Amino acid sequence: MEIKASSKYDWKTIKTFYAFSFDKKNKLPTIFYIVLFVVLVATYGLQFAQGTFTSDLLPSLVIFSFLYIMVIYIRFVLPKVRYNKNKILHGVVNNLTFSETQFEISQSGDNATGVSSINYDAIYKIYETKEYIYIYITPQQAHFVDKSTIIGGTADDLRLLLTNAVGKSKYKIKCKV
Repeated sequence: MEIKASSKYDWKTIKTFYAFSFDKKNKLPTIFYIVLFVVLVATYGLQFAQGTFTSDLLPSLVIFSFLYIMVIYIRFVLPKVRYNKNKILHGVVNNLTFSETQFEISQSGDNATGVSSINYDAIYKIYETKEYIYIYITPQQAHFVDKSTIIGGTADDLRLLLTNAVGKSKYKIKCKV
């Protein structure tokens, strides 16, 4: 059985990947930081309005504001900076062909072309979301499978093939499928 799919290196795909990578462990830290920041700002604002704000609270506000700005930078700005630096990959299409023992990636674009094969035992981890399957080769490098482009089978067929190939411990579903 051979299942094929593709993915395109465009801003929508990369933005979705970075958002997933940032939140893949758990969304709780992001929500925690947002709630904590809002509570701190509201508390400081209320103290300022009441005239009870003291200068000894200022360092904690500055430090937390800096950390919050860094999280926003890493989550929203850095992905766009990295995407813009990789102009050679803009518009590149990866066609993936999955077989029983490996998958092959055929890359085509104006500035980047090539073919590579990857055995399933070289896979670090696989995550599935509503739109994509991310096949991580290292903790930071992944190949994307746009689930809407799957032919020769269904997303369920590809999930079964990959789960059997890498084991259930390496295949993580991050959405309701």
